[in-house]
Amino acid sequence: MMGRKTAQPELYVSFSLDDAVPRHHILRKIAACVDFEFVRSLTAAYYSWTGQPSVDPVVIFKLHLLGYLFNIRSERQLCEEAGLNLAWRWFLGYELSDPLPDHSVLTKARRRFGTAVYMQFFQRVVQICRERGLIQGRRLYVDSTLIDADAALGSPRSRRLLAQLPGKPERYLARLELEADEGRSRPDRKRREHLVSEDACSRTDPDAALISRRAGKRARLVHKVHVAVDGGQNRIVTAVSAVPATHGDGQGLPAILDHHHLNTGGPPEEVVADTG
Repeated sequence: MMGRKTAQPELYVSFSLDDAVPRHHILRKIAACVDFEFVRSLTAAYYSWTGQPSVDPVVIFKLHLLGYLFNIRSERQLCEEAGLNLAWRWFLGYELSDPLPDHSVLTKARRRFGTAVYMQFFQRVVQICRERGLIQGRRLYVDSTLIDADAALGSPRSRRLLAQLPGKPERYLARLELEADEGRSRPDRKRREHLVSEDACSRTDPDAALISRRAGKRARLVHKVHVAVDGGQNRIVTAVSAVPATHGDGQGLPAILDHHHLNTGGPPEEVVADTG
């Protein structure tokens, strides 16, 4: 006889969130190695001594860490996934009946803290790795990668022209848009996709550059991120530096080495990089 599963809501549930998370789960390993209480000292200056209690800053930083670990860029999607994932709830300290913070809390916190606090958070995690003996410190691998910018492909304009415009150039940009639309119907005018040079930038994100890695491929608005990885067996990322995509790898090398020195407490003996 064929069975049929029917949903029967239970009035009372006896459930252990801790028992539901596998013992080998990566979040258990992170929780065992890192005491996130140091986040409170990093963020104390941004909170008042009066008023209603805020969302725990430790939860905010743990959520951002989850977004990095599981490659979720959208803060709205991040909070939705956190409400569904049992291991994430356990890591954050939220039981099944506890409502998770709204995604707007992450946005406001990111703006309030700025990049400096998040860099201190990263630095402290690297220091913990060093204290645990996970960083070799002798050889360092450095490279860069391109990260898609959160800007529309229709926004690139001449960097030099935009720099010359006083105030808010809405009228001028509207005229450029009209001329670009007219130019698309003329065979003797260059299409916007072909404007790939150091002089092209996004008007909504000036640090983003319009780059095409291969001939005939559609250009992308991107940023460049330099990454330093320790040469030990654990491959710990010791430094990260985000720069405009037009910067060459050689230009970013001094900064990434300085960050590595600051985060690990010493310079490497050997640096390995590609010809770029």
